[in-house]
Amino acid sequence: MLFKGLFWQISPDIGDLVTVSFPSDANGVLYNTAIISKDINHKRIWATLDSSITGGHPYNYYPRGRVELRHGRAIIFCSPYICTDKLKAAVTAQFGLTADNGITDVTLKADGSAHYQCALDTGE
Repeated sequence: MLFKGLFWQISPDIGDLVTVSFPSDANGVLYNTAIISKDINHKRIWATLDSSITGGHPYNYYPRGRVELRHGRAIIFCSPYICTDKLKAAVTAQFGLTADNGITDVTLKADGSAHYQCALDTGE
């Protein structure tokens, strides 16, 4: 199954990704029509997670990213701190970004804008 969604890397170990994913087609159209794409944002989703996951930290504490799907291509946007081939492999596996699911290309994009700043940027 193919998904779009969000993730946070809560420790240096890539295996410690917190992912929130939503079934989608290869064009990014969500299968659950009760969910609106604009509602899939880090701040809103983080607030729904249990404190055992968040550690009581705000949504922008950990490096984070998102998976977008467009015309059979997957784009992984993320903080430059976690923009590695290991992350790409882990996200590709967890979100089903494969040819079997209609994905022809997976691109990893480091986003150093204020949008993806985390505690590593602010020195917290």
